[in-house]
Amino acid sequence: MTLVFVSDAKAADAVYECHNCATYQYKQKAYQVIPKNAYYGNWDVYIVDVKNNLLKRYSVFLETDPAFPTGVFKTAFETTPESSFVNKFNDLVASYNDLKGAIDSQKIDYPDGSAFDLRGGSHTALESRISDYIVNDTNIVEYAAYYLTVASSIVGLITSDTQIIVTIHFADGSKVDMKLIGATESLLFEYVEGSVRDGNGNSIPDSQADFNGYYGEFTTHDDSLSRWLQWAEMNGIPITYGGSGGRVEVYCYNEPGGTVCVYKRLQY
Repeated sequence: MTLVFVSDAKAADAVYECHNCATYQYKQKAYQVIPKNAYYGNWDVYIVDVKNNLLKRYSVFLETDPAFPTGVFKTAFETTPESSFVNKFNDLVASYNDLKGAIDSQKIDYPDGSAFDLRGGSHTALESRISDYIVNDTNIVEYAAYYLTVASSIVGLITSDTQIIVTIHFADGSKVDMKLIGATESLLFEYVEGSVRDGNGNSIPDSQADFNGYYGEFTTHDDSLSRWLQWAEMNGIPITYGGSGGRVEVYCYNEPGGTVCVYKRLQY
């Protein structure tokens, strides 16, 4: 996760999010974080990349040219971060690593339903129950709360996109990703669009548009295949059937009239 924020005596701290930035993008992000109506002069900009354990500091200068009174020119120079900020950054990295370790060290099994029930946007109630389950029935919440507390102490507010992902497993073998989106009175996790997988690892489209370019492999006696076909039918996707055998591949593509799918049975 990458956070960019401005630190200046004349400006309130501001967060700019940039996840997995390439090296060349850091200075570019330092430019972008300056508001369009910013005062002219020197801005002190920190770039904090927790995931890659990277801390950079830039002095960004805003100035005008009399020949172009409406233009704003920016130059940036990398400078040495203050030691007090380095200490805070190290605390943030440590809390992030502790949180990731807690997530990676355990498999979270949700006792009810299926990941299939989350696809398609009609999943608010189940999404809320799963979020409550993560918060109340796992130790992840302890690490997440501490990480967000440290982040808030640095940037002055909690980032809206933490990129903290938790995978939830269901009894039918399906799984789905839930993302930590911050905290109000309590921590909250939300469904990551497009993350539903069946027991075979096949993705499950969220909408009619997501069927285009789809590919999956099933067996003929697989319940997830039946649910996939029902979901395609509900989205108005025509399916062409063919072949013989116990293994099934399904692929979809666009035609002038819309997306179509092919159900092809293959020999093992």
